[in-house]
Amino acid sequence: MEFIFEKLYQSKFKKNLKYFYEEQYPFHSYFKLVKKIDKEIVQLFLKKKYSQKQKDFAGMTPFQYLYQTQKTPSFEIVKYLIENKADLKESVLYRGKVGMTAFQILCENENNETLSKELIELCLQNGSTINEKDKNGKTTPLQYYCSGRPTLEMLEFFIAKGANVCSVDRQYEHVFFTLIRNENAPWECIKYFFYKKTELQIDLFRVNCYDKNAFFALCERRQLKIEEVEFFLNNGFTINAQDNYWTTTFHELCDGYPTIELLQYFLENGAKIDAEDRMGSSPFHFLVSNKHIKDHTQLKQLVTFMLKNGVDINRRNSWGGDVFYYLSTREFDLDLIKFFIEKGADVHHRDEYQSTIAHNFCGSSCISKEILVYLFEMKIDIFALNGNQISPFDNLFQMQGPNFELIKYYHSKGVDLLRTDSTGRTFLHRLCFAESGGINLEIFSFFLENGVDINTVDNNKKTAFHNVCSRNTTLEIIKFFIKNGANFNLEDKDGLTPIHHLFANVSFTVPILIFLLKHGINPNQTNKNNESYFHFYMKNRAIDYGIVKCFLENNADPNLKNNNNKTVSFLCIRRAGRVSNLERKRFVKLFSVDFNSLKNDFKNFFEKKEFTDFEINGIKMHKFLLEKRINKSIEDITKVLKKYSNKYIIKFLKWAYYNEIEIKNDNDNKNENENDNKNENENEMKKINKLNQIFLELDIDLKYAKANDNLKQFLRKLYLDEDSKDFSIIFKKNNNNENEEKVDFGQIKVHKFLLQCRSGLYRKMFLSIEDPEIKQINDYSGKSMDVIQILIYYLYNDRKMPIDLTQKQFVQLKNILGYFQIDTGCSFKMLYNL
Repeated sequence: MEFIFEKLYQSKFKKNLKYFYEEQYPFHSYFKLVKKIDKEIVQLFLKKKYSQKQKDFAGMTPFQYLYQTQKTPSFEIVKYLIENKADLKESVLYRGKVGMTAFQILCENENNETLSKELIELCLQNGSTINEKDKNGKTTPLQYYCSGRPTLEMLEFFIAKGANVCSVDRQYEHVFFTLIRNENAPWECIKYFFYKKTELQIDLFRVNCYDKNAFFALCERRQLKIEEVEFFLNNGFTINAQDNYWTTTFHELCDGYPTIELLQYFLENGAKIDAEDRMGSSPFHFLVSNKHIKDHTQLKQLVTFMLKNGVDINRRNSWGGDVFYYLSTREFDLDLIKFFIEKGADVHHRDEYQSTIAHNFCGSSCISKEILVYLFEMKIDIFALNGNQISPFDNLFQMQGPNFELIKYYHSKGVDLLRTDSTGRTFLHRLCFAESGGINLEIFSFFLENGVDINTVDNNKKTAFHNVCSRNTTLEIIKFFIKNGANFNLEDKDGLTPIHHLFANVSFTVPILIFLLKHGINPNQTNKNNESYFHFYMKNRAIDYGIVKCFLENNADPNLKNNNNKTVSFLCIRRAGRVSNLERKRFVKLFSVDFNSLKNDFKNFFEKKEFTDFEINGIKMHKFLLEKRINKSIEDITKVLKKYSNKYIIKFLKWAYYNEIEIKNDNDNKNENENDNKNENENEMKKINKLNQIFLELDIDLKYAKANDNLKQFLRKLYLDEDSKDFSIIFKKNNNNENEEKVDFGQIKVHKFLLQCRSGLYRKMFLSIEDPEIKQINDYSGKSMDVIQILIYYLYNDRKMPIDLTQKQFVQLKNILGYFQIDTGCSFKMLYNL
């Protein structure tokens, strides 16, 4: 065992191993893939000083994968991890990008039937709480547990530990809904809530965000029994309840897993067979379109039962959709169509959009030649146009590649292959869109042989070749088009040729480029934006080193500038830098970039421009980024700096970050000569530490970095009495101790501190507001709005406040918010999102 682990540890892919399109470390992958791990393996990991809190690309620690993949880790393993933790918050309470703690992951595990009371006790003793919620502030460990394989004993244990059974998730459903939706939940767990509803103080008749109660969830169960339905009805639920879409429980049953016995029981107990939802769809319509009923014989039996109980087979919804429309939304065959016709369904009906049965069936992937022949023999017009001038033949091209046999059959009946639609597209255009996996050249050749022009343009001046080049394509397809006379120099209304679209396509390859160059493509040909084909390749999501090298070897000019003054070499190096430093250096070497000239350019750039100062000097911060590389992407840095500096700082930072240009000025030289000064070194370290702090808390610490003085004035107005002139009043402790808590007014932490601690002006009034909209926002976000957020919400939305305020108070509040917005450059909306 240890030998195998040593080989894994020493392997060449120790630091970079890719699984499932995400970069992970090998130990993450090991925990993720191996189904059974014993204590010895875990001990070996920690012996190699492999940190429990090391995160992979997905922000997951290795032991989060351990909790997910095993059939719930043993008590000994979890206990050993906690006893040998490096950091409790990182190993036990860390949420990561999944937003779940170790306790929640253990409860969510689909094999959580092995979850023990001892394991829960262990988590609770080490920082977890019984009602902790996920990152959305909704789902609790009990809800996760009830979605797996719960038992009555463990359910009672959770409740005995204080689990809140009334807590709701994002759908406003509590744990009772979760149990009913779970096919693995034993019926005794569901009945437990009926017997204990008074003691638990749970509302079993609560509706979710769609106005559906728990009875709707019951009707969706796969193996629903009559006894279960009867139990719910005997305990106060009604059989004709409706949700906010007017759907009844009978609709829900017909769309789930119905049987003749269940249908009969519902009808005998008063279910309305002709009930309609908002679209006018009846339970019968739901039954016909039910995708869960795979057996056509079973569907025929259920339809026959409904017809015997008075259902009108030709009943339509509010816009005229009939039974054949609903049948076309599921799997069907000719035998099923004949069955409905024998039962009296009208095959010549048209809905409000003038669509026929042929329109409905030709738009489905189940259409076949024998169905089309049968419709033709039934005297159904298979060429009819609906209100949008679309024929059933047009609908064939909505599928993922029309059937060649169907096209030939339509052609034999005289269909016009040269017809265009309202957008000017021919069938060739639509064929290119229908074939997501590549063009069917056999079908395409058939259209060309029958007179369709390959260079016909639509209303946007695009040919079929434009459409092909903008989708996944191959060298064979490109050769076919050019061989058949496709013009690759035709421009659409945006001035782009098919080759422009091809170069920006991820399916573009070196063989395609070589083929195009041999056929006279000029890589330096520009459009109206002065963008060459080489420029356009830089818009590709996946820039390939071989393709760029091929461009350069065939006289493509990397120094051509577009209208934004960007060269191809600049765009290419920037894109490569987003992948990795190694990739960027490869392209820098390929383009032979002269760094000395770049340094001179930036030296002149600094002499001409004035830069906005930050809390830390801007230039020193940039220099720090160049030297220390704090492991943040250019997108993250730009996002933070955009609102706090001018465009020249941003421009410089991007160039400096990608090209590692070393910028020095006189001040830097002086500082370098004084490195022996300990005090100065300490100050420099403080600045470095502070900068690290800033970038670790991107959206917190820089928010008010430039607003120190203005923030002080704002806080003075908002939190102090009018006559007070001393800030120290706020920071006095409850025991009247004169010691003051020190806070940095440049941080939003002060703002939050004052909101939470003060008990003066307006606080009690605003926090006592009972507003349904405020409550809804609080429930959705998972946390309560504070005073400033409530103020902003009312003022920003011009709503009248539901509290008694004098005119003077109201004006004062509005002035305060207006003052803060103007002087700090922070909008109400940004504050609201804090």
